[in-house]
Amino acid sequence: MLTVDEIKVSYGEQVILDHFSLIVADREILAVHGPSGCGKSTLLGAIAGFVPISHGRILLDGTDLTTMPTHRRQIAMVFQDDQLFPHRSVVDNVAFAAQMAGMARRERRAMASELLETVGLGGFDQRSVNELSGGEAKRVALARALAASPRVLLLDEPLSGLDPELHGRLSTEIVGIVAAAGIAAIWVTHDRAEARTVADHIIEMD
Repeated sequence: MLTVDEIKVSYGEQVILDHFSLIVADREILAVHGPSGCGKSTLLGAIAGFVPISHGRILLDGTDLTTMPTHRRQIAMVFQDDQLFPHRSVVDNVAFAAQMAGMARRERRAMASELLETVGLGGFDQRSVNELSGGEAKRVALARALAASPRVLLLDEPLSGLDPELHGRLSTEIVGIVAAAGIAAIWVTHDRAEARTVADHIIEMD
């Protein structure tokens, strides 16, 4: 269970999150819905450890993550703009976390290939990320996040910029992939219909 307990985030004198709390149960997908600029992405950054908090705690199954480095939190994030490495092949993008952890090249590439199969991109290993469609790039970003074996997955507007047909299909597929991985997720969106489609529970930010 992930617990965000009364956290506060400020940029200078501007308070972005003011004693904000939420709980995400194991295997639950929680949607955080709200308009642009309300602090949704800041919330994910605080949970992941990219954004410092000035008050409160972040706990995972009772372990305090508040001052823990990002790479030790067992939390992975899919960014709105995917943030794929343009100089790396698809398989090497997915294998990046395993490379940083010191896994041997053959083993990490085999693991990455399996994850590409999981997200429906079998055979894409050696493609350049510059050749991918928007939907394919989203899948690679998801596979890369899963490669870190997270206990919690954070998704920041993961379907932004997709056409309606692909948006609907990929939302269902991502939910299935997260469920199969057996992990909890926080899914940030400004689209209320999307939130209702993907989430077990929804919280509103304004």
